[in-house]
Amino acid sequence: MAQTDLLRIGGSSGLTQPTPIVALGMSLNGAFIVTGDENGRARVFDVAQNAQISELKLPGDINRFDRCIKRVHVSDNGRIALIHIRGHDRMFLGRTSDGSVTQLTGWGSSPRAVLCPDGAWTAQVAISVYTWKSTQQMTEYWEPNSGATDLAVNSKGLVAIVFSRGTDGKFKGRPPGVVRFQTKEGRKVGTLEVDEAFWSARCGFLNDQTLLIITKSKAIHVDVKQKKVVSTKKHALEDMSYQGEVLGPLGLVMLHGKLLDPTTGKQRGEGSAWAASSDGTSLISAFGAAIVRRDPQTLEEVGATGAMRGRVRAIAFEPDGQALWSGDAEGIRRWKLPSGEADVVMKPPKGTVPVALSSDARTLVLSSATAFLKMDLPLGRVSTAKMTPSSRMFGFSRDGKWLSVAKSKNELQVYDVAKGKLVRTRSFGNERYVYASAFTSKGEVLSGCGDSRIHLLDAKKPTAFRVPQAGRPPLGMDIAPDGTWLVMGCDSAVVSVHELPSGKLRHQLKVKHKTVWKVLISPDGKRLAATDEHQVSVWNARSGKRLQVVPVAAESLAFSADSKRIAAGCNGEIFVFDVSVG
Repeated sequence: MAQTDLLRIGGSSGLTQPTPIVALGMSLNGAFIVTGDENGRARVFDVAQNAQISELKLPGDINRFDRCIKRVHVSDNGRIALIHIRGHDRMFLGRTSDGSVTQLTGWGSSPRAVLCPDGAWTAQVAISVYTWKSTQQMTEYWEPNSGATDLAVNSKGLVAIVFSRGTDGKFKGRPPGVVRFQTKEGRKVGTLEVDEAFWSARCGFLNDQTLLIITKSKAIHVDVKQKKVVSTKKHALEDMSYQGEVLGPLGLVMLHGKLLDPTTGKQRGEGSAWAASSDGTSLISAFGAAIVRRDPQTLEEVGATGAMRGRVRAIAFEPDGQALWSGDAEGIRRWKLPSGEADVVMKPPKGTVPVALSSDARTLVLSSATAFLKMDLPLGRVSTAKMTPSSRMFGFSRDGKWLSVAKSKNELQVYDVAKGKLVRTRSFGNERYVYASAFTSKGEVLSGCGDSRIHLLDAKKPTAFRVPQAGRPPLGMDIAPDGTWLVMGCDSAVVSVHELPSGKLRHQLKVKHKTVWKVLISPDGKRLAATDEHQVSVWNARSGKRLQVVPVAAESLAFSADSKRIAAGCNGEIFVFDVSVG
């Protein structure tokens, strides 16, 4: 592979984008798809062309933590996108023709919105109606002593708004809910009062004639033409909260990344987001950075070639570099290189998730609700390790003999991997959480704590030193093969290099995004790599010169044994790239 080439493994053959998808929408006619990510970018795709046609970026003055997109909509002509972000309940209209984004003003708290079929109007649950040509509020509607909780639009442009009513003396006990119907022009065409509380109700059109309302305890079907309730049944959803979304026209509910049947409460599918056309003929879901097409009846994938459907938390090259192994919630796989074909696929034991893989790709650790399991590769033999499952961070020694686990609030545990036994425990008193750990070539362990100190344990004289970013916990850590320096990633857009055992700062390397989750030193000690929320960066370890930036949001990293390649495990994909130049 050339330096700029990426080998992409396991991804979907359909529509993909560089960043994980957290919000997904489809036009009512199914012709266009819009996605939203955590960094305030919305992308519009043409289904017929199977390609992206526009990218919309939110203004730069929005705080990083507020840029995550909650919901997106796209008009039937693909020209207008509606973007709702998490921060301060702000809503934006984007024009795909020039990529411009304009904020809508005058919104209340927790707004909900839809686009009508021609994209000309948006309705807010305040209720306000806007024209996209000027993004000015045209008119406003409200119900006395009421607050709107959700709204939906069908293919004919009929908007249904669900209101909850307060108790003002007129209503006792459980006040009835109100459904208001109006056209896309804002003309009111009917109102229905329902003997149910609508405090956290969500709604969606199953078809042009039927509206489904999900309350805290019941599923209500409303005949739109007759303006009357046709059925009311208790649903089996355990946690129908303000986070839920009704996926019309399937009659299912999206809740915390899962697609649930409200009648039985059973899970029908899983993905970071879902969307469907109004006639029910097109259904898509998002998994990582990929859009997955599904059969609306069976919910099964259609024409998918990618095998992975989960976060790749464990990854490592085989010593000869001819293959690499990965572990995600759906499978444990061996990928041949450079073809990227999977020649071994194993299902993880039921109820377990791969969490760590030794650098020689021989030992995989899996976590369940009650125990850790150790799997020997490539045979797949599994044994139960006596390790406490309530842990957060994992670190393998380079020889694969030891595993460190950051457990509970202030404790670090070290396990003998071969025996699966706890061999050392270190408590840090009242200091803050243990965030990261790494092993020296002598088997000593370094631990980073939330008090901004690094502790060198198991030496003749245990030492500790403070890192420059006070109050910034080390989230990732690795030690050079010769044991003379370490690299650390923090929640401060900085990768720092320190000498050992003094802790003296050697380099302070800037990254684009704030949180650095994973850092890694090459086996020859000449390069170091780090992954933040959106990209992988590679530096010359001696000079601190940045050598390469790859725009992938990786959760796991691995160097090949010859230090020439890096594998980056993402959400549903693996990227392999060359770092031998520079």
